[in-house]
Amino acid sequence: MTICVGIKTQDCIVFAADSAISTNRFRERDFTYQYVWENGLKISNLHKQLPIMGMSAGLANFKNVSMSTLMKIFRKALTEKIGENKEYTLEIVTKAANSVWEKIYKKTNLNSSSSVDFEFWIGGYAYNATRGEIWKIEIRNGKLLEPIQLCGESDPYKIIWGGQVQALQRLILGYDPRVKFVAGMENLTKEQHNQIRSLEAPLIHPLMPVKDAIDLADFLV
Repeated sequence: MTICVGIKTQDCIVFAADSAISTNRFRERDFTYQYVWENGLKISNLHKQLPIMGMSAGLANFKNVSMSTLMKIFRKALTEKIGENKEYTLEIVTKAANSVWEKIYKKTNLNSSSSVDFEFWIGGYAYNATRGEIWKIEIRNGKLLEPIQLCGESDPYKIIWGGQVQALQRLILGYDPRVKFVAGMENLTKEQHNQIRSLEAPLIHPLMPVKDAIDLADFLV
């Protein structure tokens, strides 16, 4: 089970995730099994000299390549891509990241499976930026989607989450994400949607100090 949380305030961006990882299921003779470890890598810096980080959920490995190794491959490729261009943007970084993941994904031949789901968030600060951004790359049902910006530099605060989020969404939004399939929420009016949104717990604030943002992210995970 993976839970990933991202928090942005005016002073910082915080990523937090659990460390449990599991391999794909194996079948040998009459047994089906998988390995589960408690110290997997899901968060890493993506450039040793720039304030950019990544966080993953879903696949713990691409075939026989672990996420830890993939992060190193990705960091090297991204560093070469940016090169001496210090006037980078997070959009440039995300597109470069998407290109790298696409090559790795196709190379491992995982794109032949429609059951593959993978989420990868990029958070950080563009050149000379005073506030951060959060972007997302996603593989859904075996298809690599276009990157999206979840939080721009002008947004004063934001909380995002991913992985197995039912419990977290109940805590933050006040309802289980699966309820829309039962209650027909896709047919609600705008006023009804606003009433449901009023259930959301006001956990963050633009002026939240860095340490409090870290503590909140740690608690949610």
